[in-house]
Amino acid sequence: MVCATTIASLIAISSYFGAYLPADFAKLRSFNPLGIINRLAILQVITLPIAASWAIYEKEKLTRTIATGLSLILALSFILINFLPAYIPLSLALIFLGVGALRVKLTRTQQGHAALLAIFVILFLVIRFVPQVARGTLSSWIIAKDTSQSEQQQIDTPKEKTVPARAAWDIAASAIGKRALFGTGPGTYAFVYTQLKPRYLNSGDDWSIRFDKSSSEFTDIVATTGILGILAYLIFAVVIVRFIWTLTFKSQNTIVYLPLSAGIIGYIAANFFSVSSFANASVFFIVLACLTTLAKISNEEYVFDVTVELAALKNRFAWFPIGTSQILKTEPGTKGQKSQILPALFSVIVVIVTATTLTYQVSAYRADYYYRQSLLAARGSDGNRVVGFLQQAIAANPRVDAYHRALSQTAINAAINLSRQPNLNDAQKQLLGQLAQVAIDQGKAAAGYQILPLKLPGISAANVTNWEALSGVYQAIIGSVQGADVHATNTLAQAISLDPQNPILHSQLGTLYRRLGNLDLAQRKFEDSIVVKGDYGPGHYNLALVLIDKKGDVARIASELTLAKQFLPAEDPATGDINKKLEEYNKKAQEQQKQQQNQQNQQASPSPSASPSPSPSPSPSPEEEPSPSESPSPSPGF
Repeated sequence: MVCATTIASLIAISSYFGAYLPADFAKLRSFNPLGIINRLAILQVITLPIAASWAIYEKEKLTRTIATGLSLILALSFILINFLPAYIPLSLALIFLGVGALRVKLTRTQQGHAALLAIFVILFLVIRFVPQVARGTLSSWIIAKDTSQSEQQQIDTPKEKTVPARAAWDIAASAIGKRALFGTGPGTYAFVYTQLKPRYLNSGDDWSIRFDKSSSEFTDIVATTGILGILAYLIFAVVIVRFIWTLTFKSQNTIVYLPLSAGIIGYIAANFFSVSSFANASVFFIVLACLTTLAKISNEEYVFDVTVELAALKNRFAWFPIGTSQILKTEPGTKGQKSQILPALFSVIVVIVTATTLTYQVSAYRADYYYRQSLLAARGSDGNRVVGFLQQAIAANPRVDAYHRALSQTAINAAINLSRQPNLNDAQKQLLGQLAQVAIDQGKAAAGYQILPLKLPGISAANVTNWEALSGVYQAIIGSVQGADVHATNTLAQAISLDPQNPILHSQLGTLYRRLGNLDLAQRKFEDSIVVKGDYGPGHYNLALVLIDKKGDVARIASELTLAKQFLPAEDPATGDINKKLEEYNKKAQEQQKQQQNQQNQQASPSPSASPSPSPSPSPSPEEEPSPSESPSPSPGF
């Protein structure tokens, strides 16, 4: 296990410096066998204390030398990764290791190896974190450099983006408030995140990312499993920590248990600061099993066997072979012979569960294979093969909504391309209708739209992506299929209810309303888009267009165009139109302002009274009629 982690660390170090493996998928500076570099750092939290303990306490010189080399490789890789949430659990594990070592007096040789490890670790830290040293060493050693990045960005290892810790706790608290007891269920964090993410996340750079994991394993458990899940996890962690504490500080074999115990402590602490993975959890349980086995071999009183027996009423199951068959052997006991029927039943259950699991796994693997083949076929623009592979994937595993959604998107794209061809014959028109129907049916199968009860395999009604895709299908056939406009607005509104803080969805619904001629609702949705994200450029631009269509307030139009120009990137296609309209409405606003000032000046200055003219006979002079004053234009929204 330690050797495997070291090999993964060597590959990560090689990738960091740009010495990639031959495969195309490995040409990433963060590449490692675990996939995500953050997970490798958590795995090193478990294995590094074990390797360091061997390097210090092992008596055989060869083993101690090998362990020292492994420890240094793990430490160098860990420091180069520089994953902050992993430093805290590793520090706790090393502190636990040091406290446990106080019960054992180190020899001079052991003290020397500990000092050697400390010196090299300090050297690695200096190379990584002192800017002048890092630029002179790490930066110059990197082979494959990205000229678009700064020197500091090249020194940093690219890491997976995660939910900010504050937002993760806010989401977890909101989830507990909605479903306190059981939560939303394991593996549903992606749905929890979109529904409950706080609005202040839209002010960051990662506002458009839909995270499927929380920032830590514990906040993920809080958000998805509720109070029962929290209690179960905390009880599990407390029992393990108590067991480790007893073995380490109340046993005479402290030095035997200390390395494994430190690794376990590090992993438990890491779950409060980072997310885990199947590989990390598997290593954790392997280490825990090894620790328990060592304690059992050492005859610790804290580890004991539990015997489970099967009891039955006498003569009630005479037809069942209990202890009479040669296959189901018996063994003598204090109360007579004991039947081995329980192990046999347990074996049968294990075989059934294993067979069922293997069947499911084979189907899932086949479906994933066909889905990947469809993606490869899509690169070659082979639509028939794409559809064929997706149909095979759905047949192999219809429970995955992504397969239905992909087939829906493929069908509607094919229909759009076919509709652009001139002079379609009857067969092509029939195919066009079939493709549109397939797109609708598969989109409904993924989202569960108009399907009751929601028990069909593959339905994921809580996945906002399915509703977006289905709305896109209906929008593509507006004008060709009756009622498509209603379904398009309904499905997109449902998507907004599942992701209410997403300005893109609000803007899309506003665009749809504008397309359908409902300018009031369009204006409201564009305003919603800039409410949830004030610097959302497309929302300001689309709002300006709606106000232009409604002949709204000129000053507000100019203001929205100005904000759109400010927030949209300079290379955005709408920049030219924004500049043109902004110049036009700035002039209109200035002219309007001048007119208002002139009117105000005329109203403020009194007109001179007419002097009486001599008249042979007195006659009343006609009174001057007052000019009507311009009533103020109503503000938008009233």
